[in-house]
Amino acid sequence: MAEGRNKNTVALRTLQIGAAIVAALFFINGRYPALLRTAELKAFDLRMYAQGTHKPSGAVVIVSVDDKSIADLGRWPWPRSVLARLTQALKSYHVAVVGFDMAFSERDYSYDPGREKTAGATAIAATPATAVDSAVSNDDAFADAISAQGATFIGYPLQVTTDGSGEAITPGFVTKIAPPAPLAYGEVRLPERGFPPAVPEAVAYLPNLPVINTAARGAGYFDTPTDADAVFRSEMMVIRFGKLYCEPLILAVVSAYEDGAPTSVTLADYGIARVSVGPVALPVDEQGRMLVNFRGPAHTFPYYSISDLIAHRVPADALANKIVLVGASAMGVGDRWSTPMGANFPGVEIHANAIDNILTGDFIPAL
Repeated sequence: MAEGRNKNTVALRTLQIGAAIVAALFFINGRYPALLRTAELKAFDLRMYAQGTHKPSGAVVIVSVDDKSIADLGRWPWPRSVLARLTQALKSYHVAVVGFDMAFSERDYSYDPGREKTAGATAIAATPATAVDSAVSNDDAFADAISAQGATFIGYPLQVTTDGSGEAITPGFVTKIAPPAPLAYGEVRLPERGFPPAVPEAVAYLPNLPVINTAARGAGYFDTPTDADAVFRSEMMVIRFGKLYCEPLILAVVSAYEDGAPTSVTLADYGIARVSVGPVALPVDEQGRMLVNFRGPAHTFPYYSISDLIAHRVPADALANKIVLVGASAMGVGDRWSTPMGANFPGVEIHANAIDNILTGDFIPAL
């Protein structure tokens, strides 16, 4: 009898402690919501770090503006005729899809003596007139190579609003879409009561040069959000710009790799309810963010130097039928960020991880 009363007392105390903890959490969340969010994010970081390294699927490789390529080819940025030779090399390697994690919004006014020598011309000092001609030939050479490759996508940045108020437009960005328009979701299901306010919205974008934009298979944005602590943990899968629900570069290359798998977004009154490519639904939150299931620290994915590819020093079957992301990893270039797997993480490899997640269906549920 006494033993039964003791058990009931213990159970009651356990219930009271549990209720007190729940009440404390509600109180903290009400008064200090950022505190619990920070704790949640740090718990996510620990989970990523604890899982160690997992071998990627092998479908994605990175072609890099690395320190070796800069030593071989000179200071970055290079004349676009160099990128033309890279794209030609990628075609010869029979890659499936190419995604440039970079924008080409300005004309190439650089002087490229190597191009003149290749054409059999005498290299001369660049004059203003020569520079303009060189710019056209370099940009056209790159565009021709992109067109010949046939499955090349290029990136571009959006200027996303933070609070819905009017913001000064970043120099170079434009508020009207120039043809051809950026890639957008093939199917958009709208809620009955109009546009949900939680959908991230852009007020402007930085278009690529028309000659390059037209030659590419399409253009997808490469904007990736950080959390409040300036750590990259997720990819933004939907951003509205005007009437377009824009696709990110990573989804564009996945769709192409999957033989043109259709993309769709479903919207609800509270925000984004569903994003899918083909039959695969992505676990996004109401703002369209997908957590990245990192395969490991930086350089877990295969990297190849651009100079090695141009010189055909890479084995013939290393890139065949793969998705190739072209980006920067050199220490002096600047495209390095903090992630749960450590600082100085190349931005292009964040995208590679996200693409691998989508291809394998290996996701982390939205926080």
